Amino acid sequence: MISSLSILDGALTDSLVSVLSALASEEALASIELRRSPDLVPDVAVLMRDNGWSTRPWGSAMVKALAADPGFTSIRFKGQRLTLRLSDDAVAELGAALEQGRCPIKRSLKGHRYLVDFCDPNANKALHVGHLRNLVLGHSFASLLDAAGAQVTRQSVVCDIGRNIAEAMAGYQQFHAGLDPVTAGMKPDVFVGRCYSDYVNTTCPDPEVPAEDPVARELVTRSDLAQELLTLLAQNDAQTLALWKSLCRWALVGQQETLNRLGMNFDRLLFESDSLGSVEHFIRVGVDAGVFELGNEGAIIYRTGKQQYETIVLVRPDGFPTEHMRALVLWARLQNGEPLDGCIHLMGDEWVPSTIERQEILKRLISTALYDKYTRIPFGMVTVRGSKMKSSGGDAVLIDDLLDTIEHQFSGSSNPNITARIVIYSYFLNRPPVKPIEFDLDRLMERQSNPGRALADAWCRVEQQWTQGSAPLPNDASYRFAVLQSQNLCRMLQAAVSSLDLAPMIRYLAHFANWYMATLSLPPSVHRIMRTALQTGLAAVGIVPSQQEAQV
Repeated sequence: MISSLSILDGALTDSLVSVLSALASEEALASIELRRSPDLVPDVAVLMRDNGWSTRPWGSAMVKALAADPGFTSIRFKGQRLTLRLSDDAVAELGAALEQGRCPIKRSLKGHRYLVDFCDPNANKALHVGHLRNLVLGHSFASLLDAAGAQVTRQSVVCDIGRNIAEAMAGYQQFHAGLDPVTAGMKPDVFVGRCYSDYVNTTCPDPEVPAEDPVARELVTRSDLAQELLTLLAQNDAQTLALWKSLCRWALVGQQETLNRLGMNFDRLLFESDSLGSVEHFIRVGVDAGVFELGNEGAIIYRTGKQQYETIVLVRPDGFPTEHMRALVLWARLQNGEPLDGCIHLMGDEWVPSTIERQEILKRLISTALYDKYTRIPFGMVTVRGSKMKSSGGDAVLIDDLLDTIEHQFSGSSNPNITARIVIYSYFLNRPPVKPIEFDLDRLMERQSNPGRALADAWCRVEQQWTQGSAPLPNDASYRFAVLQSQNLCRMLQAAVSSLDLAPMIRYLAHFANWYMATLSLPPSVHRIMRTALQTGLAAVGIVPSQQEAQV
């Protein structure tokens, strides 16, 4: 029996599943569908896999049980399909809670611990649109797990050492010596990126190295200012260290400003520079185990045994560890740390081959408890006009500039930043991660290609129309539809937790938002329900602040 239809006890669909499952096997239950249109009479349609409603004992028992429940006023079945209509009292009870902002999410992961690693920026440039997919997916997955009750650690590995950083330092000395972001009139990370691009474009264009290696720039030893600075850095030269610290600090301060605008933060930053003290020991362990070997001119390499990605350079001939080695050390330290129920690692698909080899190396050298709980989520590249964005080439669209543009278009909103985040997040969450994205601002703002536009418009309308109060209208078709659609939210979020696929939930909210925007005349009660549904759904995936955060 459905003892209570209050959403405080869980979504209506969860209650229906409970009563139906108590009388019929899970295999017999095909689906439960809440009304998709205000014009429909039934509120709920239950589809079984056969005609058991009338031909099996549990079917007739189920119909009798539902008929005796005061929560329903109409029960009809035909073939495999049974339809139900809720009583006005049941709709009013559900609606009153929604109007008051109560739409709790099922805390199915309470007591679980997760690590979500994403972003992993270079400390030599500003964050651009090429980083957005990583940021949005990682932050939204972490927020979803958190909303489901898990204890989540958001982690980012910062590449703060290596050839790219040395090139930014060389660019500073050669073109911008004596300046700082304030005197240069630039955002701190943009200033560091300018130092880097000025040096690369005038001194050392990209080398000819294997295209499949994402750390290709590090594999070529040059005789230039950047190499001199990298050597001095390895020798702990005081003046060079001071310059390095300044540029890294500027880059990270500027990047954090951008992350703040996106509503993101990290619980833990790991710095590749912290790995340097352990590299020598790690090399000895790897060589002694026969996993690493000496390559040309004293380099330390790992042979994968695979034709496509045959050799990974871990330490260059000059003795400086590449990002492959630095990442090995950091992920080795994580393997037997805090016990976790899961680790989710977001990365561009170009990093997948080297990440797989990193796992293989570590499994051959140490115990790897973390990898037993590890899920790798690769995603396709984000391109502009068919090309990968390069900070050094000046064709990268900065995230801050994108936010400025969208916020300007929603300048009439009470909070244009929140509205811009809805547009941006939804654009990336609505697409399968494995497929590449050709970024285009016009498509970002089109309703046909981005459900975030409908969600942003609905959010703005709710801001303008919302008033406090509670006045259930169970006989109003739009009110009843809004109540029933809201009951889908908990189920959609639970499905997203299980599948780590947020696209269906975004599309569900967009369907709801499109109906809301197309219905010109609505009672205040529906605006209140819509606000709760949007706030709950979008906050669960980190797009907008939660109700508690918004009140702080």
